[in-house]
Order: sequence, then C-alpha cells, then structure tokens
Amino acid sequence: WAEQSDYVNAFANLRLGKRYQYQALTKPQQGLHVLTGFGARGLCSAPLCAEHLIACLNNEPRPFSERVSQAIHPARFIVRDLIRNKI
Repeated sequence: WAEQSDYVNAFANLRLGKRYQYQALTKPQQGLHVLTGFGARGLCSAPLCAEHLIACLNNEPRPFSERVSQAIHPARFIVRDLIRNKI
C-alpha cells in the first residue's frame, strides 16, 4: 500500500498546472472491487448496482436489461469519447 505522501510526491506536478499522467504506485489488490460515486441518489441506486456487480463477478444473470447494463458500464465515457473522436 502506498502512503499519502507517496501520492503527493508522485503527482506534485499537478499543482504546477501540468497534465495528469497516471502512475501506478501499487499493484491492484486481487479480489478487491469498489462501488462508489453515487452521490445523493446512492440510497436508491447503490443496492441495485451492487446486485449487478455481484452478478457480473459471479457470472450470473444480470438484474438489469442489457440496455441498462450498458448505460451504467464504467467504460461508457470512454466509449462515448471514442465515438465523438475525442480520444
């Protein structure tokens, strides 16, 4: 695990207005899955998304339709930017 000071040092150039460049300071933790960023609507959507994540991890039928699954997919913004030729 990296300490906060490791991150502060690694990304110090951001304070100088430099562009963000990802640097992996630690290896991903095997078997660790995080579901965050729901904001004010999390009370309603987090339990449903948790069920969806568990179904994906266990290769079970999804609780949502394919259309909804695509709408909440983490890579949806990358796909959108690829379609718009932004990346």
